[in-house]
Amino acid sequence: MPDRREWWEAVDPARLREDARYRILRRVVEKHGRKQVVELAGVSRVTLWRLLGH
Repeated sequence: MPDRREWWEAVDPARLREDARYRILRRVVEKHGRKQVVELAGVSRVTLWRLLGH
């Protein structure tokens, strides 16, 4: 039976290296914008700013 989850639901971030998690976050922010990432991830703007190193 095929897995019906979206691909991002199958990703286990704990198993990824730190640099891979950073690249994923960076790409999502580039594609969707900081405002939407903050809203959907439930993190503050400052937290996202710190995660991205700016």
